[in-house]
Amino acid sequence: MALGNPKTSGYWRSQGGGFDLSVSFGTSGAATAKVFGNRIYIDVTAVLTAEAAAMAVTVPFACRVIDVFTVRNGDAGGAFTLDILNGVGGTSITGGASGGHSGDTDIVRAAELDDAAYDVSAGTVLSFTVGTATMAGTIIIDFIPQ
Repeated sequence: MALGNPKTSGYWRSQGGGFDLSVSFGTSGAATAKVFGNRIYIDVTAVLTAEAAAMAVTVPFACRVIDVFTVRNGDAGGAFTLDILNGVGGTSITGGASGGHSGDTDIVRAAELDDAAYDVSAGTVLSFTVGTATMAGTIIIDFIPQ
């Protein structure tokens, strides 16, 4: 019986488990990214500072982003915005920002998803822009495999 390719869109749904994604950072930060089911979980464990290319996550499969939300965890950095771009310096998926967080217990969903950018090709880098403050917490991206 063939084991299948863990980088294909349906593997983890039929075989269970998840797999790690490659993460890189601008000037600061630490995070891990994993795929479980039809979600990408990015656990930002060390604060990302406000900058245009705060973090990048490589997605090895084609998908359509259908929801983005964040759960902040006590970094005490004040209000911030988070924008997710399709490609480094590419088009914004979340329309400029996922919304502002001001407290460490806030859960904020993207206010919009741009249909010109929400389809992600295999091997694309999702670039994360943090504006106006710092961010630590969890970013969850729901997607449909393509």
